[in-house]
Amino acid sequence: QTLFLELIAPDGAARRELPLRARHGQPGYYTADVLLTQPGVYTLRVWGHIFDVEFEAEFHTHDVAPLAQLRFP
Repeated sequence: QTLFLELIAPDGAARRELPLRARHGQPGYYTADVLLTQPGVYTLRVWGHIFDVEFEAEFHTHDVAPLAQLRFP
């Protein structure tokens, strides 16, 4: 409850804060549920506290493909 995630769309116009949760049986790993629907590279901003250490970091996703390429059949 001390970690936060902001997901920023490739065009920078849309932003959403998502809850992070610890991954069962994987200490130090966290996850959030999301389906990326716009192609492009998303920015992930993570901030908060781990024990008494405050931090903020940004990461980028791989180039997300259009949903049509993932649908089958």
